[in-house]
Amino acid sequence: MNAHSENYHGLERVDRAAYLISGFINQALDQREEEELDQWILADEANMKLFEQLTDDEHAYAFLSFMEERNVEDKLAATKLKIHFRRTGNRRKVLRYAAAACFIGITGVAIFYAVKPAVKIVDDHPLIGVLEPDIAPATEQASLRMEDGSLIVLDRNRDTVINDRLSIRGGEVVYANRPGDSLVYHEISIPRNRFYKLRLPDGSKVWLNASSSIRYPVMFTGAERRVRVAGETYFEVAKDATKPFIVETARYDVQALGTKFDIDDYPDDSLLSTTLVEGSVRVTGEGFQRLLKPSQQLTLGLKNEVLLKSLDTEPIIAWTRNEFSFRDAPIREVMRQVERWYNVKVIYRDRVTTHINGIARRDLPLSKLLHTIEQMGSVSFETDQDQITVKNQR
Repeated sequence: MNAHSENYHGLERVDRAAYLISGFINQALDQREEEELDQWILADEANMKLFEQLTDDEHAYAFLSFMEERNVEDKLAATKLKIHFRRTGNRRKVLRYAAAACFIGITGVAIFYAVKPAVKIVDDHPLIGVLEPDIAPATEQASLRMEDGSLIVLDRNRDTVINDRLSIRGGEVVYANRPGDSLVYHEISIPRNRFYKLRLPDGSKVWLNASSSIRYPVMFTGAERRVRVAGETYFEVAKDATKPFIVETARYDVQALGTKFDIDDYPDDSLLSTTLVEGSVRVTGEGFQRLLKPSQQLTLGLKNEVLLKSLDTEPIIAWTRNEFSFRDAPIREVMRQVERWYNVKVIYRDRVTTHINGIARRDLPLSKLLHTIEQMGSVSFETDQDQITVKNQR
């Protein structure tokens, strides 16, 4: 068999595996196909390893995005404009299968077609590959979890009508105002290497940074407008004097009326913060309550220590303009942003204590951003696939 035939049949195997896994997710396999899929899983230890490597939600999300963009109706008949993950007892297994399909579809096709010179095989398993030498910045996408647990990809390049109450236009969620609807909540999640801008049913605008989420009702009823967030979010709240706008975080609430503010509530950060840009907010937590004025920031420590200070808000909200802005920022804080934005792992070879000052675009590939950061402080980097080693400049 010549090389062309081997590549062709290899591609067929990749597509067949993707078809079976996608059919499993959509509950569209017959008994024979289920048995075939089981045989594929058990046939090679590397297949099982691949599943174990890709069981997290970020990879499942990538699979959804990929399947939305790829037109393979003839091979993946069960795939429609949107793919739903149902909440069942096998959800973890579903995510594992989805992640594997994503990896097979993306790296497998790239390897067999050899369309990108940067692709190389780093394992003896034909479906495992990496892209070298660079990593792209985050893109604007999100996933919307419906009230029934199904998951929908929000993509700026696709318009979709979900039902008579909800549609996606230009990647933006649009709700029909229907008085009398029961109280229903939706949740938008942003994995690493993604970001998203959302307009809530009341017209308020929300920017969501990488590794962030927001839970909100599809229609604000009652005496208040209440949402819950995690990660980093920036709000421009629509004015409604009759209904205060309240944002819940893990450790405090922020109440606002006609206000612009940033909430940084990543669970892996030692300090949580709310920064007011315009208007006024009241921050209420366990044992404290503070009223913020424009250009003030409230930070909350691990032991509920409260600090209120005045500062320039521009570096805080620079991410909403797709910029990194560092002002005397500790290198570990800088690299936490890099981890989320590029979906990489950061380790430290030395005891690095440098602080970074400067501005960089967030649309740079990773190598160029790291070079820019090196110019800002006495630090250098080594990269190995998706791992960055930080060390002091020699």
